[in-house]
Amino acid sequence: MGIMIFNIGDRPGQGVCERLFLRRGFHISKLWQTKIMQAADTDISALVEIEQNSPHQFEFFMDLAGDQSVSARTAQAYMKSGGRVSHALSVYSCQLHKPIQVKKLFEILKDGFNEISSSLDLSFDNDSVASEKMAFLVYLASFLKENKSNPCEPPFGCLNFRNLVAEFMKSYYNIPLTSDNVAVFPSRVVAIEISLRLFSPALAIVDEHLTRHLPKQWLTSSAIEGREDCNHGKDTVIVIAAPRQSDLLIELIRKLKPQVVVTGMAKFEAITSAALVNILSATRDVGSRLFVDISKHLELSSPPNSNGVLKYLAENTLPSHAVILCGLVKDQVYSDLEVGFAISEDETVYKALSQTIELLEGHTSVISQQYYGCLFHELLAFQIDNRQCTARETTCRSDTSEDDRIF
Repeated sequence: MGIMIFNIGDRPGQGVCERLFLRRGFHISKLWQTKIMQAADTDISALVEIEQNSPHQFEFFMDLAGDQSVSARTAQAYMKSGGRVSHALSVYSCQLHKPIQVKKLFEILKDGFNEISSSLDLSFDNDSVASEKMAFLVYLASFLKENKSNPCEPPFGCLNFRNLVAEFMKSYYNIPLTSDNVAVFPSRVVAIEISLRLFSPALAIVDEHLTRHLPKQWLTSSAIEGREDCNHGKDTVIVIAAPRQSDLLIELIRKLKPQVVVTGMAKFEAITSAALVNILSATRDVGSRLFVDISKHLELSSPPNSNGVLKYLAENTLPSHAVILCGLVKDQVYSDLEVGFAISEDETVYKALSQTIELLEGHTSVISQQYYGCLFHELLAFQIDNRQCTARETTCRSDTSEDDRIF
C-alpha cells in the first residue's frame, strides 16, 4: 500500500490527531506544520460544550507566533471580546505497517463486531511487536467470525498448544518431546503451588525469587527444627527461601534434606548444564524432588539463546525426580499475559500433575494458549527441518528404573 498525505487541523490537539492514525496501525511522519487564523464567523460553541462535558481540552492560540495553547472556552471568550485566535495545521505522511493484515482484520470485523472494531488499538513501538500483535489479532478475529465453539480440551492444556511446545523444543533445541511430556498451567506461580500441594513435603526449599506469591503460612521457620513432630495444618508446607547460586543451594539441600526443591538458574550458570547436573545429583542423593524454573532464560526467538538446562535435555533423559517449569513471562505485546508449562519425562509424575491441575485449578485460558500458540507456530514456520539426529536419538541409554523413582 502506498503513502497517504493528510492535511489535519490540530484543534483537537496534536496528540489526539496523531493518535487517530497510530491506533489504526499507521506509521506517521509530520511533513510540515503552521498556524492559521480561525475564521471570525466560525462558531466553536460545540467545542466548548465538549470541554464542559469531558476532561478533553481543544488547542487554540491567541496569535500566530506563540506556542502556548488555550482551551476552546477561553478562545470563545477572547473572540467575543474582539480578539482573533489561530489553530495549528499539520501535513502528515501516513503508511500502514502491515497493510494486508490490517485490511483482513477490518474485513472480518465489519459485520457484527462494531464495538470491537471501534475500540481496536493497533499502535505499537516497533515492528517486531507489530508482527506478533497483528498475527494474533487476525487469527483471533477469524476464530470469532467463524463462531467456533471451543472444543472440550483437557485441563492440563490444549492438545494443539502442547504439540507446539513439544515441536518447538524438538526443532530449536533437539529435545525429543511429545505432547504427553507437557502439562500446561495458568502461570509458573500456579505450577509451583500446585506441585507443592501435590507432593505435600514436610519441608521445601524454594528459590527466594519464587516465594513471593506462595501462601504466607508456608513461609515460616518456627517449626523447622522439630518439623517431624510439628503439628502444622494438613495443607501447610514449610518453605525455606534459598539463594539461586548452585553451590549455596546444594549446601542447603545436603544439610536440610528437603522433600521438594524449587529453583531457578543464576544467569552466569544458565549457559552450561554443569550447575544443573550438580543440583540433580544432590537432590537424587537426599531423595528430593526437583523443579527447575527456566522462565528467565527461554526466549521465543530465532535463533534461540544458549540454555544449559535445555542442552542437558537434548543429551539426556530427564530423571524421574526432576521437572522443568517455564512461565512465558517475557512477552512485549501483552506483558500481563502468561502461560506456564511443565516438562516431565516420567509418566507417573506427568499424570499426577495433570490430575492435580484439574482438581485444584481448572482450565488454563484458551485465548492465552492460542496467543502463545501463534508465536510458536510462527517460529516453527521459519525453522529449517533439522535432519541431524539428536544425541539422545543416537546414544543408547537405559531409562530410569522403577526402583529409582521417588513418586
